[in-house]
Amino acid sequence: MQQAVTISGEGDVLAALAELAEAHGAEASERESLGTEGALNAGLTAQDVHTALEIVTLLFKAGTALFGFLTAARAYLRESNSTTALTLRDESGVVRGTLTATTSDAQVRALAGPQGCTDADP
Repeated sequence: MQQAVTISGEGDVLAALAELAEAHGAEASERESLGTEGALNAGLTAQDVHTALEIVTLLFKAGTALFGFLTAARAYLRESNSTTALTLRDESGVVRGTLTATTSDAQVRALAGPQGCTDADP
């Protein structure tokens, strides 16, 4: 089963995270700058629009790949002291959750979904 998530954030952070996603086997769409219409069509909240300058959709072929990406993305946010929050949305635009540098292991597992984790995952 494929999982699609849309993430939004500042351009430089988003570029680094898109690279991380591709390293974890995801297909990444081209980054898009958000205008008012694009933000409304993407279903972003006013807070998302305020902080998000660009948006990218990631398609993961396996849940474990999504889990690996989320874990690596959280590490990147921690190491870069970034205050960026990634909003993850499913294919229909429904918010699945938010990932920040302080997201717990349990929250990362929940964001990845039941098919994204194994008992060996932290």
